[in-house]
Amino acid sequence: PWPLRALAQSYHDCYESGLQAGEFQVSEKSRHLHLQWIIRAQPAIDRIAAVWKSAGIEFPADEISACW
Repeated sequence: PWPLRALAQSYHDCYESGLQAGEFQVSEKSRHLHLQWIIRAQPAIDRIAAVWKSAGIEFPADEISACW
């Protein structure tokens, strides 16, 4: 299971929304239209991963990169 989906579900559970976290999806169109976003986002993803790691949490950087 996706760590981000599990995190989203934990918020639903915590706040008793009664909802289920959906599947994260990226369309083929956005993959082609926004290639520059992927390149520009990498430094931010790396920084976030480092902060999560310092808090003892694994950031799903590989899973996020797999979306693109």
